[in-house]
Amino acid sequence: MGHNVLSAKAVFEAIDSGVILIYNTLSDKDYRTILSILKPKIYRVEIIEINSDRAVEPNRLEATLKELKIAFRKFNGTLNKSNKYLVFGSFYTVEAFLGVVVVVISELNLFSNTSSQKV
Repeated sequence: MGHNVLSAKAVFEAIDSGVILIYNTLSDKDYRTILSILKPKIYRVEIIEINSDRAVEPNRLEATLKELKIAFRKFNGTLNKSNKYLVFGSFYTVEAFLGVVVVVISELNLFSNTSSQKV
């Protein structure tokens, strides 16, 4: 979790390229600078809705992402195990993520043996 420029700089040093950023923020945060810092390692931003009156307006966040030329879409609650994800933002962002995430069960290896078990 991180929600400021200092944490973005620290996270940038710790992550690999090609990360899908699950993100939202509060309107009083310097999200333009945060996204600029993370941009070289971001494959795409997935905007997750957060429940706060202080949340940045979606159209402002989307306009910033367009200006920075960062691909984005709305987070649909699904993760693919072959992708790398980073949830970045306030406690509101983490709370929203934990409330909606759905792991694609068909992509999980639920049975490790090769017998003919049926689900």
